[in-house]
Amino acid sequence: NWMTTAQLLQHLTESCGMVCKGFVTGDWGPFGDVSDGGDAISMPTAEEMQSVGGVDDALAGLERDKALALEMIEAAGDRLDDPTTAPWDPRPAPLGQQLLGMIGHLNNHKGQLYYYLKLQGKPVNTMHYYGMA
Repeated sequence: NWMTTAQLLQHLTESCGMVCKGFVTGDWGPFGDVSDGGDAISMPTAEEMQSVGGVDDALAGLERDKALALEMIEAAGDRLDDPTTAPWDPRPAPLGQQLLGMIGHLNNHKGQLYYYLKLQGKPVNTMHYYGMA
């Protein structure tokens, strides 16, 4: 159930901001109403996942996702200590911790992409991984 590189790139464009929006506004987008504690959420198999159209699409999607994540962090305002639950985990945690978890989610997939590219023999190195090249 591995994603292709194109599927991973698509997932990266949706892995932080959209989920931050769910935590802050309750609008979980394509996951629909998840107010029942998470039973409504299900991740597609790799075969069902969409692929990005190309690198330019991925870069534009990452910019949109970043802007949305930053907008949602600002919109959270003074509610960062308020407990909230994730559709995939009914245990409450502070909103700020949940948002930080989504940044971690993005970072995990960034590492996954790095290894995908390394295994394909692409010329990436640690400087690329940390955005310094």
